[in-house]
Amino acid sequence: MSALLYNLKVATEELGLPEDIIIEFIGDFVQQAYDFKYKIYEGLTENGEIKNFYSLVEKLYGVAKNLRISTVCETLKIIESSTHKAEVMQSLEIFYAQIDELKNKNLVNELYIKTEKAIDDDYLVLDLPEDLDENIASLLRKQGKLYETAKQADKVIETYIELIKVTEVLSQKNPDENLEMYIHSFRLLGLAYYKQKQFFDCINTMDKAYAITKELCEQQHLKWGNLHLSNISLLTSAYTSFHMPEKAALLKQEAAQISTNFSE
Repeated sequence: MSALLYNLKVATEELGLPEDIIIEFIGDFVQQAYDFKYKIYEGLTENGEIKNFYSLVEKLYGVAKNLRISTVCETLKIIESSTHKAEVMQSLEIFYAQIDELKNKNLVNELYIKTEKAIDDDYLVLDLPEDLDENIASLLRKQGKLYETAKQADKVIETYIELIKVTEVLSQKNPDENLEMYIHSFRLLGLAYYKQKQFFDCINTMDKAYAITKELCEQQHLKWGNLHLSNISLLTSAYTSFHMPEKAALLKQEAAQISTNFSE
């Protein structure tokens, strides 16, 4: 059996995307493989739709190739090209063993935990003032609990929408202390929409964060450049997921230019 080999660092470097976004794609890929399993095997039965079988395998291959999961790509290539049913069946067993290994290695689970911790850490670096309004403090605590509860996704989104409203007011009163928190609220809502595959809402939300930091970056490049680059990365990934490569390419060009400005 072909052992699963995957290097997350290589994927992040080659794709030019942050780990947390690739994590999302890996989780989606694992789930997609499980969702396709019945239809894939059904396509190989006597009365099955062989065209549907090859279509599903091709989709999985495309995703695995994009994520740089080379071992899985090799297995899917054999399935796609083989003319011997016995070899195809054997390779399918290997493929799903690799998918199980990808999941059971805790790669996906550990990275999801890492993503959630990164979000929590982002709050810590905001250096929230001790006298922050009790309502916003309560909402922050509430969203932390809800975020950990996968079955309450709608409530998470509702909380983040409310969080944006509150932090907007706070940022207007004291932008030096609360503006970054306001921007981060859009990032949280955008990621929540992304996890629910609400890509239209995801893009609109992340675009708002991008627009704010773009203007700030133009005014104070050194202060806001890194946050703007992070927002560009998130929005680029959203565009890629929503099959809008032209817009994603434009953002990558912008990110490259900002990085060049930093080095000058």
